[in-house]
This record gives sequence, C-alpha cells and structure tokens, in this order.
Amino acid sequence: MMEDVRIYDFELNLLHIQHDITTTNWTINYNGIGTFEGHFPISARIAAACTGRRYFIITQGEKQAVGLGLNAANEFVIFGRTVNWLLSKRSVPAFKTSELTPRPRNAEAVARWAFGQGYTDNETAAARDPDFILGELAGLPDAPDYDFWCNTRNGLDSVIIDALEAAGAGHRLRIDFDRKKWIFEVITGRELPIVLSEDNRNAYDTEYNADILDMATAGWYEYTPEEAGTEEIPAESEWRYMETDAPQSGRYRFEKILSGTDESEAKQDLAKSRAVDTVQAKMKKYKYGTDYSLGDIVTAQYKRAGFALARRCRITGVNVWCGRNDSGEEPIMEDLENGNTI
Repeated sequence: MMEDVRIYDFELNLLHIQHDITTTNWTINYNGIGTFEGHFPISARIAAACTGRRYFIITQGEKQAVGLGLNAANEFVIFGRTVNWLLSKRSVPAFKTSELTPRPRNAEAVARWAFGQGYTDNETAAARDPDFILGELAGLPDAPDYDFWCNTRNGLDSVIIDALEAAGAGHRLRIDFDRKKWIFEVITGRELPIVLSEDNRNAYDTEYNADILDMATAGWYEYTPEEAGTEEIPAESEWRYMETDAPQSGRYRFEKILSGTDESEAKQDLAKSRAVDTVQAKMKKYKYGTDYSLGDIVTAQYKRAGFALARRCRITGVNVWCGRNDSGEEPIMEDLENGNTI
C-alpha cells in the first residue's frame, strides 16, 4: 500500500494529506543531497495546497524533502530535494582546525562546528535560526593529529560532505515535527552479513561497470601562500605536485590539474578522481529502513558466463519508487575495495 504524501509549511504546520497518488520517486543519499519527484492527478487537492506557495515541505513515511518546483499540465508534478539541500544555502568562512577552540579531533566535530557556523552561530544575525539544532553524536573516534582546513569561504554542504567523506561517514538533516526542530546528525553504517547475488535469489538485474575516464594517479595544484603579498603586490603562486597513495609510473601515470589552492582541497579532488569499478544490484528480499540503512556495508556479487566478481560495498544511497502498479527500491553502492575475481 502506498504511503500518503503530506505537505507542511516552513513553520512545520500540516497543510494537506494526499491519498490519491500516481507515482513518487525518491533518491536518498548517505552523504549528499537527494531528490524527490511526485506525480498526482491534475484535479488533486494537493495542487491547491502547493500552488503559489514558495516554501513547503513534502513527506512520505519517514522520507522528507523541500519542495522546489511545480508543473501542471495533464498532471500535477512536484519536484524537490531532500531536506539537507538547505545546507547549500549557507556558507562557512575559511578555517583551520588547528586554530579553532576547542580543536576538532575528527570529521564529525568539523561537521557539527560547520553546521553551527551556518545556523546557530552565523556571523550574520539575520541568518541565525535557533530551530536548527544538533542531534546525537555518532561517536567517530578522535585522532590526535587530525587536521582539516578550507582556505576560502565554502558552501556549508561542501564542507560537511568533504570532511565526512574522508571518514567514511554520512549526514542528514531531518525534521522533528512534534518538536518543530530541524536536526543535523552525522551517521555511520554497520557491517551486514548480506551477500547480494542472483544465485542467492535476493537480487536481480545485477550489473558490472568499469571505466577509467576520470581517473588520475597524480596531479598539480596552484598554491598561493596565505600570508604573502599585499593588496598592491599580490603574492606569487607556485605549482605543486601530489600523488595518490598508490602512485604509478610511465604510461600508467595519469595526471590532472587539481582544483583548490591548498594541499587539503587538492587532495580531496585527487581522491575523487578514481576509476569506476562497481557492481550494482536490485534487491528482492531486503527493505530499506528495516533490513539495511544508508552507510551499511554488504557484499555484492556478479556472475555471468564464467566470470564472477565480488565487491565489498557501502550503501551510499537508495532509489525508492511507488506507483499504482509498480513499487520497489534499488540501493546505490560504492566499492570499498578493488575486490577479487572468484
């Protein structure tokens, strides 16, 4: 049975409950912004609840999104993004963890500090919002030599995503309608004893993808000394070189020009320039939110014509669709290791 769609205003007051739904499609990400698209009969009362309203929230069960667009033709369509999209509407000034008091000792502490800079402790008084609060700690371990910095002002979402990605963690911004609060939390996954494969009859449409289109094993970035130069005579920049933890040589060495103006930002760009080597599978047996959650680690197995591959994968997102004649879900998985041919 399809769950109702509910519409709330930005003060978190319920405006409408929609029972008659054509389709809904959600993408929810572990450490990124997800999407929502809902289709309804053109005569549905949800149209009146949303039309002319610039700010509104959509929920379906535990899933939540900010409404961003409407289309009315032969049917009524709502487009949105998951609630953490609001993090992209705040920014964080340049900082170094070594200069903060107290000094953050892990990525979770950086993410929570950055969230405060965006909302509760924003340097612009009009941007502060006391209804945006921190949730429970996930408990990432401290590292005495932990360091993270941004040399320029960045979007709050970018700072949080980059800090947590390096730690294998994720985040969410969720609404507590009873308390009328917007709660930011760092999240982590579990190691699950699940092997997804068609042989085990818990997966179908298994698919293997590989490419090296955007792969790099080394790169150059333009470094500008932070304290050098004056307004009249700008500091001269210099080009610096860095490699991955598995450097290559000769024809196997792929270089790129890295974004960022310091080592931290360039290292993040190089870390993202990886080869694609993934196994995807649609689940038959397991249900999101019951049997697995975002961030959990499973094994995905691909077998075809004598070729078999297993991958230890983190569930970094899930596509959930509901319709009158078809409903289902598909996890989005990211390889955590190169895997072995089996």
